Amino acid sequence: MAMLSFFASGFIYTTNSHENIAQAAQMNSDQAAVVNLAKQQLGKPYAWGATGPNSFDCSGLTQYVFAHAVGANLPRVTWQQETVGKDVSLNALLPGDLLFWGSRGSTYHVAIYIGDGNMIQAPTTGDVVKITALRYYMPNFARRVLSEAPGIVTEGNLEVANVDRDKLNLKGWSATSDAPSRPYSYLFAMDANTNIELARWKINRVDRPDVQNVYSHIPGALHSGFDESFVIPGKLRGHNIRIMARYSADPNGDQHSADLTFDKVINVPPIVADGHLDEFSMKDNRMTLRGWSASPDSPGKPYSYLLAVDANTNIELARWKINRTDRSDVQNAYPQIPGALHSGFNVIFNMPGEIKGHKVKFMSRYSSDPNGSFDTTDFTFENVIDIPPIVQEGWLEEYSVSGNKLNLKGWSASSESPTKPYSYLFAVDAKTNIELARWKINRIDRPDVPKVYPHIPGALHSGFKESFDIPAKLRGRAVKIMARYTADPEGNNESADVTFDQVINIPAS
Repeated sequence: MAMLSFFASGFIYTTNSHENIAQAAQMNSDQAAVVNLAKQQLGKPYAWGATGPNSFDCSGLTQYVFAHAVGANLPRVTWQQETVGKDVSLNALLPGDLLFWGSRGSTYHVAIYIGDGNMIQAPTTGDVVKITALRYYMPNFARRVLSEAPGIVTEGNLEVANVDRDKLNLKGWSATSDAPSRPYSYLFAMDANTNIELARWKINRVDRPDVQNVYSHIPGALHSGFDESFVIPGKLRGHNIRIMARYSADPNGDQHSADLTFDKVINVPPIVADGHLDEFSMKDNRMTLRGWSASPDSPGKPYSYLLAVDANTNIELARWKINRTDRSDVQNAYPQIPGALHSGFNVIFNMPGEIKGHKVKFMSRYSSDPNGSFDTTDFTFENVIDIPPIVQEGWLEEYSVSGNKLNLKGWSASSESPTKPYSYLFAVDAKTNIELARWKINRIDRPDVPKVYPHIPGALHSGFKESFDIPAKLRGRAVKIMARYTADPEGNNESADVTFDQVINIPAS
C-alpha cells in the first residue's frame, strides 16, 4: 500500500493513501447529525471567541455543533475539548471525530472530521467555516466523542390520515431498532410550521406482518402498526399538523424516545357549528322535531329558536322559541364545543299554514335577542322536507229561507282541522266578502265524506246541519256561506276556511 508524506506546521507526518485516511463507513444517526449540522454552518465567518450561530471560532464551532446535533456538551476551548471521549488513530477516523493540532494540553486548533479525508473547520480571522482536505493540514491527534454503535434504523409510513367531523383517523406503522428497549408508544400531533407539540395520545401497537416481511432486519417490525381514531382536541383546530410516532422507555412518553415524524401535512379545520336533525314527523297537522345543534358561539346567546325556511329561497316562513335539552351523546362526541351538552331539542308544533305546500329546511338558532332577530348563530340542517299543502273540500248541500229561519246543511273537511277544534259558519256579502253574521256550531259525523276523501284528517266529523234566526243586517242581501275551523274559541284567528259557491238571496222581510 502506497505511503505518502506531508509537511505541515514544521513537522513531517506519514500516513496511508487518501483512500485509507478514513475507511468508508455507514454513518450512524449521531454521526450523520453532527456532519449535517456542521455542513449547515459553511460560509459563516470566523470570529475569535464566537460560539454561533452566526459566526464561530474553531472550538466555538465544535461546541455548537455537538450541542445542537446530539446534545453533547463540549467544554469551551480546544485544550479542554481534547479531554473528552477517547483517543483514535488517524488511520481509523470516523465521521464526527474531533481533530486537534498542537501538543496535548496546549492544543490551538480543533475541527470535525466528516469522512472521505475531509474536515470542517473555522480556520482563522478573515476566513469562513469551510471544508478542508486533511492532506493539506494534518492534525496531531484525534478524539472520538460519538458512539461507534450502528445507527438507529427507523422506517414507517402514515397510510391513512384524515379528519372526519370531530375525529382524527390515523393508520400506519413505524418500526425502529430501538423499539425492544422502549415498550411505550405514543402518537403526537406537531404543528407543521413550528414543530411544537399540540397533542399526544398513548397507543397500543397492532401487528403488521407485511412490515415484518419487508423489514425483517428491524427488531419489533411485526408489532409496529397503529390504527386509531381520536376525538380532536380544541387546540388542534385551525392548525396544519404532522404526526410523529414515538417509542419510549418512559411511561409518560417524555424521555428515552425514538421518534419518526411523517411527512404528510394534515389540515385540521377550526371549530365550527355542527348539528343533526334526528327526527321529523307529521301527524294530524302537528309536526315533531328532534335533534341538536352545537356551536362554539352559543355561550352568551341564551335564547334558542327553530326556524322553517324555504328550501329554495332560504326565506323564513315560521319560527318557534324553544327550550334546549341535554344531549350527553353530543358532548361526548364534541367535547371541544362549548355548550354541546345543552344543545338538544325535542318539540311538537302545530303546523302553520305558512309552510304548507313548501319544501322547507329547518334552522337552529342561538341568539342574545329574546326575539331571536339579531346577534344570532345559525345552523341549517341539510334535510329538505316536503310539507303537503292545505287540503280543503266541502259542499253546501241544502240551503233555504223559511220565515225567519236560515236553514243550512253540508260539510267542509280540512287538513287543518285536527289542530283547530272550534267551528263556525259565516254569512258574508256575496260581492264584497265582508262578514255579516257568524254562528258557532257543533260538527256532526258524515261517514260518506271520508269514503271519498280518506286523505283529509277529520273528514268523518266534518258535517253540519243548522237552522239560524236571520239577523236584521242580512235582510235584503245576497250572501254566501263560509265554513271555518279555528284554534281560537272566538273564531277570529288561526283559521281554515271554505267559502261555498252558492249565492243565497235573503228577502227584505
